[in-house]
Amino acid sequence: MRLFDTIVRPSGDYGSPVWCLPHMDCTAPPSDSPEGVHLHFLRRLLFVPTCTPIPALYRETDRHQWQERWGRAAVRFWNKQRDAPRTLSTLTPWVLEANHQLWRGGDPHCWSADFLSFLYPLPDPSLRERFRRGLGRLNEAYLLTAQRAAFHRTFWTRQDPEHPDNPSRRIPLADPRTAENPHRCFATYLHWFWPSDSLRVARADRKGRPRWSTYLTSPTTPLPLARRVAAFCLGHPALGVHQGRLVRPKKLPFAARRCTRCAQDTVDDALHLLFECDGAGMAAARARHQPLLSQMPPFATQPAAAALALANTTLQHSMALFVADCTSCLARVCLCLPRS
Repeated sequence: MRLFDTIVRPSGDYGSPVWCLPHMDCTAPPSDSPEGVHLHFLRRLLFVPTCTPIPALYRETDRHQWQERWGRAAVRFWNKQRDAPRTLSTLTPWVLEANHQLWRGGDPHCWSADFLSFLYPLPDPSLRERFRRGLGRLNEAYLLTAQRAAFHRTFWTRQDPEHPDNPSRRIPLADPRTAENPHRCFATYLHWFWPSDSLRVARADRKGRPRWSTYLTSPTTPLPLARRVAAFCLGHPALGVHQGRLVRPKKLPFAARRCTRCAQDTVDDALHLLFECDGAGMAAARARHQPLLSQMPPFATQPAAAALALANTTLQHSMALFVADCTSCLARVCLCLPRS
């Protein structure tokens, strides 16, 4: 990822304050923009399918939309030019002021009109009022937080399938084990594998910026192992709960997506594989990692808390080894199943 940031990102950032504003829709990244290249890179890096939820992909890798970088660049450009002295050798502040006057005169096709369109979805109306009057600086930190919240709001709550044309009708992501859950793949990651901000640690440089400290950044976790863990957290295709969606001509009901490795007759989801299943060597796998599992909340009474504690443990390398061990048992079973 550092190589991507060094080589590719500067190309997508070049001159962005000038041309980025028409592409600032943070809820639907266009496939033909640099953001499409960013997403393609993350999917190829982790070996996950294109159907992987984009907010989950960003969160797992601690990445953010390219639109956030463009938004910060546009705000910094505005603040810098508003504070710049008006002299004969500085042309840009005069051009920006003339562009602002052009927009106030009613021209909808100018930089200032696009910048106001970028500010309009944000909840604080005082920002738009300050821009209309051409007053001083804008709060860059607030703009970044509000822009990121607008994007993640589409992940925490999903559109009501009974009212798809009404943006105000949204439903929260329910427990993934409820049969009535219309957005199970989103809810699974949110309730069971969502990384907490407690995993951020200060960088060992002069800026001290926080960074992700997970299995993806651990120097002791090799890339093939990290890819297996990421594929499991983002939705392993070999689990029965996912395979049941692919049955044609009609997908299996949720209650019928049973585990074929054990005799418990329960739905084969991620928690069942990690904590419940006793077939295909799963009990022996848990015994090998008992020192790690003993630090988790009791699964019998707090299943979601146990999964979140496992995903957010400080022993990220041990967690990666445990998940990889469980998915190895899953892969052996898949290889032994007869082909239809």
